[in-house]
Amino acid sequence: MKTDEVIVKDVAGIHARPASLLVKSAKRFDADVFLEYDNKKANAKSIMALMKLGVKGGEKVKVWAEGADEEIAVSEIVKSISTNFK
Repeated sequence: MKTDEVIVKDVAGIHARPASLLVKSAKRFDADVFLEYDNKKANAKSIMALMKLGVKGGEKVKVWAEGADEEIAVSEIVKSISTNFK
């Protein structure tokens, strides 16, 4: 299992648009990919699960993955959150 943490740069947090981009990115990987926030866990391949987390801008989220391509999956998701959602 690979884990990392990242600050959500988008002031609005993870709402519909960034959630859909994260799902699109996560679905490219065979590994199971998750985000954790405020003691809640969400499958990063589910837009509804991500939006239900209620992640606000400026907050830290934990990204973790488990599977064959877990290293690259976590790296890409963290990169997406830290660069695409400003």
